[in-house]
Amino acid sequence: MKVIVFTKDIHLLDMIRKKMQIEFINREIQFFIFSDIRKMDKNIRLKNESIDILFCDLDGIDFNDRMQKRIEKSNSIDNVVYISETYGELTRCFLNKTRGFLTKPINDDINFGDVFNFLKEHINDKIETIGYMDYGGKKKKINIKQIKYIKAIGRYSKIKYEDKTVTISKNLGNLEKKLKESNFLRVHRSYIVNVLFINKINNQEVYLSSGDKIPVGAKYYNEFLKNIIDSDGFVTKK
Repeated sequence: MKVIVFTKDIHLLDMIRKKMQIEFINREIQFFIFSDIRKMDKNIRLKNESIDILFCDLDGIDFNDRMQKRIEKSNSIDNVVYISETYGELTRCFLNKTRGFLTKPINDDINFGDVFNFLKEHINDKIETIGYMDYGGKKKKINIKQIKYIKAIGRYSKIKYEDKTVTISKNLGNLEKKLKESNFLRVHRSYIVNVLFINKINNQEVYLSSGDKIPVGAKYYNEFLKNIIDSDGFVTKK
């Protein structure tokens, strides 16, 4: 999850970090901190980051129409929460991306409930993709929910999705990091699988609903089981 906090208030920054890390304890959160709108805008464009939520502190800055338009038109920012000492200041900033208003002081007693509930829905519904160039030089995208497994082929990876396979110029280690928060687990030094497609498991192979059989490495087996079998015996990634 990627979060921008736009503020000059160190206490506010600390409280947002604290509340986010408690609420989303099982997710990796990247925080980007800015106090200058131009630097924020430039940084997002240069890095081509996709930001899940922007917490924007309005106090101490001249939040004008130009700044509003920059945020509203940014393809990189999905959701915005505005923060101020006065509610009147907040309501004039309503944009299509606005998901909530928070009034200061922000402390342990302030409830982020509605903001966090929306953010959880946003993260769960967000369709993540893996991009690659096909042999015709065209950009293609694969919805990761459709991927059944990925196999390492040297510095490349073979992806099985739907009823197709494609080889892309990304190694398995990098793809595993990208898919860390999704339903993928390593079962072998050369394979990661989508646990949602698993039908049966033994200490030698994983059987997928697609009919594919994936080898299980001895060093990965116990950790693999620990991560996918819940207390009722159902397959699910913990």
